Amino acid sequence: MATTTQITPDFDALHAALTRSTGWGSTAGGTLNQATAASALLDWGEDNDAAGQDRTELAAQVQDWLDANDRATGDNFRENWPGISRFCDSMVRSVPQNRGQLHDAGSPNRRENYGSADWGAVQSAIETTLNGTRPTAVTQTASAG
Repeated sequence: MATTTQITPDFDALHAALTRSTGWGSTAGGTLNQATAASALLDWGEDNDAAGQDRTELAAQVQDWLDANDRATGDNFRENWPGISRFCDSMVRSVPQNRGQLHDAGSPNRRENYGSADWGAVQSAIETTLNGTRPTAVTQTASAG
């Protein structure tokens, strides 16, 4: 029987990735910052097997990060989030399609492909937190047989 190893997520790195999503807004260079923030979140998701993590814990970590920052930082994150989320969606579909913007941002992405499951888990945790809803529990059941 094969065994699987659960990755212990690096929540400090998640908090750092969330921080990269702030400190800027709809100003000159905003799209470059979107590329950097999107890459940080996508890389964190892949590095930490976000799809395999407890969704409630992921959302709690996002909330902890928001709570640890001042209101202006939280508001800035909320302002920047839609563009970051769209850029992540675009990168999951095709990193090469975004190569120009990524290059202009200093090529912050560490991968040429990103999985939709890991990104979906990160996106869900953030949106759940921003919307004030509870995440849907993901349970694994053993198959009979």
